[in-house]
Amino acid sequence: DGTVVCVFRRKVMVPNETYIKERGGEQPGRPEPATPAVKPAAAAEKTEK
Repeated sequence: DGTVVCVFRRKVMVPNETYIKERGGEQPGRPEPATPAVKPAAAAEKTEK
């Protein structure tokens, strides 16, 4: 009957191959994954055995 049920607006921009090549081959500004500084006690006990 023409009733609008949902409106969606895309907010994500994905770089294309040309953009990536012009900027050095990797997506700039991508954060590095964080590594835990200290292992939790339970995990440390499992790896020591």
